[in-house]
Amino acid sequence: MFESAGICLYLTDRSPSVGLAPLPDAPDRPLLYQWLFFAMTELEPTLIRWMHARREGTDETELAEDYHARRLVLQQAIANREWLLGEQFSIADIICAKVLSIARDYQLDMQDDAVSAYIRRALERPAHKRADAIGRESAPPER
Repeated sequence: MFESAGICLYLTDRSPSVGLAPLPDAPDRPLLYQWLFFAMTELEPTLIRWMHARREGTDETELAEDYHARRLVLQQAIANREWLLGEQFSIADIICAKVLSIARDYQLDMQDDAVSAYIRRALERPAHKRADAIGRESAPPER
């Protein structure tokens, strides 16, 4: 396997006791799929197109607007809850927050609102900090 969301879903289903996803027959399971696919098919491709335009020096306006329209969907989803599935932190939060952090890191997203707080909550979790440190250690040196 090479798709990150697929790998996360597979590992989560292999270890249900970790609690990072509703069980396959749980009522919230479709929401998990919704947010995983949203991150991978709506958020990430929009950000990648924006980054390419920025790198090439072409007009980024429409692409930035596309990103913010998709971000608004998340803003509405988490306006009154801590995580995408409510109180349960899930792999959907891991994937969505990481993708959203790209926009923040590249200064496309400088708002201070529910989405920003959501990103901070997800990335400040001890498990994320540990995983990020491992990723940095194993990353190839920059050229």
